[in-house]
Amino acid sequence: MRGRFLALGLWLCLSGIALGLDAQSQKLADRYLAILTANPMQQTAFDRLWKIHSEGGEIDALIAVCQQRAAEAPVLFARVLQRAGRTGEAKKVLAEAGGSGILQPGEMLSGLLEEDGDLAAAAKVLEE
Repeated sequence: MRGRFLALGLWLCLSGIALGLDAQSQKLADRYLAILTANPMQQTAFDRLWKIHSEGGEIDALIAVCQQRAAEAPVLFARVLQRAGRTGEAKKVLAEAGGSGILQPGEMLSGLLEEDGDLAAAAKVLEE
């Protein structure tokens, strides 16, 4: 039941922000966003969501929607920021989420730090 309300809420939110998408694309984007809110590391859904918004010129709208959902899906918000080339902001989101004791943001932050060559910081994040 909660999932239906979540999906409806996401749909309403996206409908108001991503007005540049056609109805079919919006429906697909809503579905992918619901999947990714539950499992932000699902790669196929992420790639398809990104493609829909990219082709529609709506990347900023996707970032805004994910920012609104950052409390419940911080990893998704960080992934969108990273894909948009805003890695510094993604690290900040993950660092804040990692402090909540959720493992997934810490792992992703560690990976970003490792990519930047900061192995000591990456190891420290994993130890915490």
